[in-house]
Amino acid sequence: MNQETREARPARIDVLLVILAAALAILIYILTLAPTVSFWDSGEYITCAYVMGVPHPPGVPLFVLMGRFFTLLFFFIPAVAVRVNLMCMLAGVASVALVTRLLQRWGKRVGFAPALYRPLS
Repeated sequence: MNQETREARPARIDVLLVILAAALAILIYILTLAPTVSFWDSGEYITCAYVMGVPHPPGVPLFVLMGRFFTLLFFFIPAVAVRVNLMCMLAGVASVALVTRLLQRWGKRVGFAPALYRPLS
């Protein structure tokens, strides 16, 4: 086995672990996705995302813009709440994948053994 193949294998395993973490997060989010409005401010945020309004003084403009985009993108889903909750799901999955990858890279820089997060080969 040459040097390039030996170095490429752990990188592939790291990417697969990131994909596995993201897939697990997607599964959990889909199984627990709220089919309608849940408690507290979510109804206000979902409504504001749908009509492009401002919830209250701080505004949360990025959430409203992204929520509106997802309500238009997933037009075929009848419930607006599910459309906005899908946006939250995708943002959460992206966060899980990013944190997993950052932990892998920072662990390598600090000197942690890859066996802490990578199966023994």
